[in-house]
Amino acid sequence: MGDAAAKEGLTGDFGENGTGMNGADPEDAGVNDSGKGVARSAELVDGGGAPAECMAPSAARGAAGAGRTGTVKGSGPARRLIPVRAGVTAETVAGDGARRPERRGRDRSNRAANRRPPVDPWRNSRGTPDAPVVIVEYADFECPYCARAAGILRELVDSSDGQVRHVFRHFPVFDLHPHALTAALAAEAAGAHGRFWEMHDLLFANQDRLADRYLMGFARAVGVEADLVVGDPAQPYGDAVEADYADAAQRRVRGTPAIFVDGERYRGRLELGPLRAAVGRAAAGRSAAGRSADDRAGRWLRRAPRPGR
Repeated sequence: MGDAAAKEGLTGDFGENGTGMNGADPEDAGVNDSGKGVARSAELVDGGGAPAECMAPSAARGAAGAGRTGTVKGSGPARRLIPVRAGVTAETVAGDGARRPERRGRDRSNRAANRRPPVDPWRNSRGTPDAPVVIVEYADFECPYCARAAGILRELVDSSDGQVRHVFRHFPVFDLHPHALTAALAAEAAGAHGRFWEMHDLLFANQDRLADRYLMGFARAVGVEADLVVGDPAQPYGDAVEADYADAAQRRVRGTPAIFVDGERYRGRLELGPLRAAVGRAAAGRSAAGRSADDRAGRWLRRAPRPGR
């Protein structure tokens, strides 16, 4: 991670459950009581192969949708806007959970906002751009299972011989994670300076330290001006987070991490072997349909372990 990260006192290793190694109490890490009931990362839900997730309570109730995402300055117990149904914002004060839905007016500022250039949904991607298999992940920087997935997906891409592309999209579980939204904005701000993945890795490795002062330290560690990733300078990146959230809502995402392999929802174990097998099936489907699958892909996929091995 380099000398800069070491000077900031940042960790680079994931703990047993995908969290940072310093073992902070869950409440100190920004997870409230409802988050403590989430299954352990090794535990399966739905009685089968689905990995444990950080669930969004409002999404599970069917309330989450394509709404406006934004925050005010600061990532502590501050007032923020959270995404709900299309055309509606819900204002909440972190800590008391009270919401006051407000319909957005059709004023001049909103019409101007609607004319902004579209967000590139593929902007945060790792791997060969023309890889035959694409994995899209919807994640939350405070979700411990997402932290675990980060290392596994990195290894999957790095070992794929150019056959897998990983695309990251934001789905902040705001009901559980008070810092998820500002962490997402900081990652997007770093991405504007070509440092998204460096910031991504630091955020997941330090999940109990996501207040503004730490986000600024992470920015310095990856070579981005600290003041650019928090407060007012980070607010314009809310459009990108909003677009990702809306996309996730359209795909009926209800928790994180949510992983799609070539457009199909992955519901297996969050392990390298089963993920490789899913990639193999996707590549085989492409080949059967007459789409691209070269010899290198075939060699790599034959080496992929089967589920359970």
